This record gives sequence, C-alpha cells and structure tokens, in this order.
Amino acid sequence: MTSLSARLLARLSARVASHVSAFDQRVDAALEPWRDRRGIDRMFHLASTVGDFSVIWQIIGVVVARGTRSHCSAGSSASRAWW
Repeated sequence: MTSLSARLLARLSARVASHVSAFDQRVDAALEPWRDRRGIDRMFHLASTVGDFSVIWQIIGVVVARGTRSHCSAGSSASRAWW
C-alpha cells in the first residue's frame, strides 16, 4: 500500500468513525427514556439470551421443520419416530 493510499484510508476511516459515533450518540439519546424499565429490560435480556449460541436460528429451524413435516415421505420410519 502506498503512503498516499494509506493516508487516504486513514482519513476515510476517521470520517466513517465520526459518522458511526454520531449515529451511536443519536440512538443512545433516543433510547434513553426506555432505560431501566423492568419489562423492557427483561424483553431485551431475553432477546440477548436467545441470540447467544445461535439459539434463535435453532428455534427457527425447528419451526420450519415442523411446518414442512407434511412433505416428509410417509414411508420414512425416522420421520415418523421424530414427529
């Protein structure tokens, strides 16, 4: 990388970081009235917990699989045993 492109990248990175920081501050200000509310805190804690270890994707997979079980072949003993 040339020194010109490195300087350009550094300036661009600083500009992007500035915009991200400004956005973050606006979002924090908008959400401030909702902080420390028991129900809201519980809901977001649950969402965070479900997001851990990709549990949400596992839940979605099970729901989708259950919805498509009618498409499984009737002769499949594994399919009948599972559902």
